[in-house]
Amino acid sequence: MSAIFTGRRTYDLTGGWGGEQPLGDAPVFVVTHSPPATVPAGRTSFTFVDGVRAAVEQARHAAGDKDVSVIGGASIARQCMIAGLLDEIQIHLTPAIPGQGIRLIDDLDGNEISAMQTRVLEAPGVTHLRYRVVR
Repeated sequence: MSAIFTGRRTYDLTGGWGGEQPLGDAPVFVVTHSPPATVPAGRTSFTFVDGVRAAVEQARHAAGDKDVSVIGGASIARQCMIAGLLDEIQIHLTPAIPGQGIRLIDDLDGNEISAMQTRVLEAPGVTHLRYRVVR
């Protein structure tokens, strides 16, 4: 993977990962209408972008021929689904149910998203699900 994009909520909840996002040295593009006043120091490069399409475009440019991934963020993933920008959906299902947050597949603005399951991997405490978006 060469670039990551995420939403402002995930960025805030993680504290900008303390400046060290967990997936190596990939730059992070954060979708937000309001960039933070300060960014944690660390090896991760953060770019704050207004709009999901612009964030995806910048992340794709940064990634070159490598993958772009979304970290967390049901809202940002849903926006990508609606815009037709997702090729794959990975869900890591755990028995912890927080009872709050944003639903991943909710209010898709009348868009129908079709997906084909490509992988199910069970492990203690988690089931990993992977789907390819069918266009």
